[in-house]
Amino acid sequence: MIDHPSGADSPEPEWFRRERLVEAHKEAAELFNLSEDPQQRRNLYSKRPELARRLKALLEKYKRQGRSAPL
Repeated sequence: MIDHPSGADSPEPEWFRRERLVEAHKEAAELFNLSEDPQQRRNLYSKRPELARRLKALLEKYKRQGRSAPL
């Protein structure tokens, strides 16, 4: 998960979107299975809300422990 105050990651430059066929973010958050979808085309956030909640809870736990990433 990317922890950003707006809930977004850094915006891609317009030329990058055109060349790489990057689409704008359409949902409140994004969740991808990178082993099955390395191009990140199928956002599973709406289909796997419980997994998204568990991952968000882990992120919050790491932040409370003073870390931004798992060990």
